[in-house]
Amino acid sequence: MIYKSIFDTLLFFSKISPIIYISIPIINYLYNLNKNHVVFLKGFIISEILNKTLKYFLKMPRPKNAGNCSIIDKFSYFNLKSYGMPSGHSQCTWYSSIYYSLLIYFDSNYNKFIKFASIFALIMSSTFISYSRVYTSCHTLFQILYGGILGGIIGILTYYNKNI
Repeated sequence: MIYKSIFDTLLFFSKISPIIYISIPIINYLYNLNKNHVVFLKGFIISEILNKTLKYFLKMPRPKNAGNCSIIDKFSYFNLKSYGMPSGHSQCTWYSSIYYSLLIYFDSNYNKFIKFASIFALIMSSTFISYSRVYTSCHTLFQILYGGILGGIIGILTYYNKNI
């Protein structure tokens, strides 16, 4: 019974993960004025614009039994259709994980164990968030894989082109 409660809590946090992923770099930047967080935010905005553009043009529906998958769904008066391709949560989380994994690996002074543990935690959280989107029937496996790959590519491009 306690496992179900923990799992439900993790599912809730995975649902709001894009808000967390954009809030943390903003707070970190305001705290220490690190340029890497500004670069991250620029890439994040580009990734979100690309995601919404692809959803608009592809118009691939979510699975039939999908419900309450997007914040847009909460506001019925907007009457907007929420499409499933590519998965925005998967794209967001893999963008964040890949960008920060590269930053930790190449630009930090942490010891190898801390680097490995941090990168492992990022990858595991991205895997869980992506899995949760299929588990809750918000996306198909193809939609989360496409979103994850796209997010990872944008993360790599953003890291290696820090002057965007």
